[in-house]
Amino acid sequence: MIGLRVRMTPWERFEASAYLETVDFVQSYLPLRGEDYRHGVKFNLIDRYPEAIHFIGIGGRPDPSLFGAEIDKRSRDADSDWWKPLIESDDDYDRLEYPDLRKEFLRELKERYISNRRRYKKETLEKYAAWTVSILGPMDFASRLRGYDKILVDIYRRPNQVHKLFSLITRVNIEWINLCAEILDRIRVLILADHGLTFLSPRLVESFGLQYWRREMEAAPKEALRFYHNEGDVTHVLETIPKMNAHVFHFGWVEAAEAKRRIGDSICLCGNLNTVELLRSGTVKEVTEACKRLIRVAAPNGGFIISSGGGMAPKTPIANVDAIYRTSMKYGRYPH
Repeated sequence: MIGLRVRMTPWERFEASAYLETVDFVQSYLPLRGEDYRHGVKFNLIDRYPEAIHFIGIGGRPDPSLFGAEIDKRSRDADSDWWKPLIESDDDYDRLEYPDLRKEFLRELKERYISNRRRYKKETLEKYAAWTVSILGPMDFASRLRGYDKILVDIYRRPNQVHKLFSLITRVNIEWINLCAEILDRIRVLILADHGLTFLSPRLVESFGLQYWRREMEAAPKEALRFYHNEGDVTHVLETIPKMNAHVFHFGWVEAAEAKRRIGDSICLCGNLNTVELLRSGTVKEVTEACKRLIRVAAPNGGFIISSGGGMAPKTPIANVDAIYRTSMKYGRYPH
């Protein structure tokens, strides 16, 4: 631990950053993976990075299996889950029925919640983001049922069917949030991951994006912080993101200086260290210098959390992650 005075807990620092306030030093968020994307790291993240923010959830979120889809097991080494397409025609769109989430998940959620309450000390749950709930937005979810290329074509060729599907997925996500709120003693963070904005023109954003994302964000309890994840290049529609009613934008392929200039007074920026060329392949010195540059650009006046630009790549050297953590505390002191 670096020898400096800490005035805030990680949760207090994260919450203040989300509300665009200055803090004692720049908060770090370190979404590590292990040897592959399916397995976590083999050490205790909280012990190693006690001043980073850690999202503590109960696991799981709605996925295409609710509608009968199956994972394509041919893609074992892929850095994502690949699903066998369930929608191949207009008739397939019409066959989808609303699933019984309560029947599918209620008992399992209760068991996971009880298990995690026992696993973590009360002080740990207070110090970090417990509890966190995650959902896949309608575009990302639909892409797993149809394929990203086909769902984007369908926006033009079958817009009514796409809206029907997006509405169905949004209802599922909202019920999931409500179910979690019923079981958990609180929800501190809602994470919405949807890369669909990357592919939408400004003309299509409201009808095929914002109207659904807003409904999902607004389903979170009033006191919850809303976290939008999309590491794609959304430079052409940056101003859309604060309109989702998100507090934090976890971003990647957008210039940090431009994001700070255009939306930095409306939403907290979280990112955006390159996950492959820098964090997985770079040296500790290169990572440290990149962190210092990013802090100079994005941290002034608050509203910044330093992180990777998306989930870190498998086999990212731990020394490079250590460098982010150390640099955020040493060079991220306020005022700038």
